[in-house]
Amino acid sequence: SIYYNVIITYAIYYMFVSFVSLDDDLPWSWCDPLWATDKCRSDPYPRFSDLNETAAMKAIKTDVYNDACLRDKMMDGNFTDKLWEKFPEAIGYLQLNSTVIRDQFDVCAKDFVSPADDYLSQFVLRLNEATDMGDLGGISLKIILTLALAWLLIFACLMKGVKSSGKVVYFTATFPYVILIVLLVRGVTLEGHMDGIEFYVIPQWDKLADAKVWGDAATQIFYSLGVGFGGLLTMASYNKFKNNCYRDAIMVAIINCGTSIFAGFAIFSLLGHMAFVTNQDVDKVANSGPGLAFVAYPDGITKLPAQSLWAFLFFF
Repeated sequence: SIYYNVIITYAIYYMFVSFVSLDDDLPWSWCDPLWATDKCRSDPYPRFSDLNETAAMKAIKTDVYNDACLRDKMMDGNFTDKLWEKFPEAIGYLQLNSTVIRDQFDVCAKDFVSPADDYLSQFVLRLNEATDMGDLGGISLKIILTLALAWLLIFACLMKGVKSSGKVVYFTATFPYVILIVLLVRGVTLEGHMDGIEFYVIPQWDKLADAKVWGDAATQIFYSLGVGFGGLLTMASYNKFKNNCYRDAIMVAIINCGTSIFAGFAIFSLLGHMAFVTNQDVDKVANSGPGLAFVAYPDGITKLPAQSLWAFLFFF
């Protein structure tokens, strides 16, 4: 409960920020110098297939590749010997074309992060202030106050027992489906979305031999279904004596897993776009866990019209 309430705290904070930004763009829709790092990138990654050679080389040298790294690699004898074997017509750095550089100089490509990622880590969580376990950085007053509000809301929902909490669930259990549908529709219209969806649906069979994958899967399904959790048992005790619990258990399991699969398409279409913009692989573009909800979804919402309103509704 303590862990999940911290997640609710972040959601409440994002909701407040979205509300005060209703007349403007969301703060994580662009790289604000106040909190953005040098790796922050909000502009789409250049589509080299649509650029002529001059424009492609300009983008490589000034935007997406480290020019100093390119020159250093050309000074590496072992590297250049192998390079000239493949491309004997290129007699020096200036003679390399954009295709050769993109194929052979991956190590010199710049790493980017989305504004939503930097906003979460640098401004909300202020992870840059923590150096190690002995120095966790300062206390965030905005998070402390939001956490206190989260606990007050939990108390308000539960103080009258199942009567008050049951009414709240009518909204909290249904409205997220509206937001997910909107995000999915928008996600599949963004560049790079297929990379994310393919990463999601194409299995990597070798991962079945990894014990950590099975452990993560077990953790996910137990937390998702809440098997044996005291809260569920308490709520279930309010059922009628002859209630069909077997039917309810089957329905909850099917709806829960179906929702997870559906939400996966929405989130991975957005991750594919983020990978396209930041020039990263899909599995590198966002951290697993709650970070996805506060990086991928907020980033996707910035692509919608009336983005602040949709963000407010999403985190509400």
